[in-house]
Amino acid sequence: MVLPPPTKDILERVRAEFGLDEEGMKQAIQVVKDWLKQQPHLPQDCEDGRLERWIIRCKNSLERTKKSLDLYYTLKTAIPDILLDRDPRSQWFRKVVNVAFVCPLSQLTEDYNRVTVLGCLEPDPNKIIVQDILKLSFMVQDVRMCEDYCISDVYIMDFNKFSVGHVTKVTLPILKKMEVCAMKSFNMRIKEIHLVNVPPFADTMVNLLKMVLKPKLISRVSGTVLNWEVYYVLGLDAV
Repeated sequence: MVLPPPTKDILERVRAEFGLDEEGMKQAIQVVKDWLKQQPHLPQDCEDGRLERWIIRCKNSLERTKKSLDLYYTLKTAIPDILLDRDPRSQWFRKVVNVAFVCPLSQLTEDYNRVTVLGCLEPDPNKIIVQDILKLSFMVQDVRMCEDYCISDVYIMDFNKFSVGHVTKVTLPILKKMEVCAMKSFNMRIKEIHLVNVPPFADTMVNLLKMVLKPKLISRVSGTVLNWEVYYVLGLDAV
């Protein structure tokens, strides 16, 4: 996956969203780099572009950026089943890319948001390992932390191949790991989630997700910031 490099217009617009310009961003990056030098347990070779995207995701809060960086590396030890063993030549990776997909679209929306389409390719739930799909998802997030530049995220989740058997493989502990990694470590800024090809049991999946969200995020699910919109359509081309 390679996303096109951000244009000057994208850089200026996204930075301005968080009260930054080119000089302000350079200063913010330097503050974080100076802080990293005082943290012997953290890597010292983090690239400026990666730090810049971390600052953007943390809405220009340097304290939040520091906490996020610390947690990101801590979780690699605490949750190795979805944050380690990421060799794309490994057997698990070759299997997972044949049963699931996580595809950021190359063009930003008019509001400078990134659309990502994700879903299942395998109708047999016995061939699905949820942790591996999450591992794939966070590998994509790591690539985006190096290449992407956007204000927030829009997700399109395709339920075309889902069955009740798929849903039963998603447990609360797995969802909790996902929530901690996504919202606290990667600081994902989710604006919208759209469900397509929705089966009757989709409400069960949505209710499971709501159980792991904190009150602030639950309020977003109800329509404040994060809007769940369910579309009964024939396929992704209809969205």
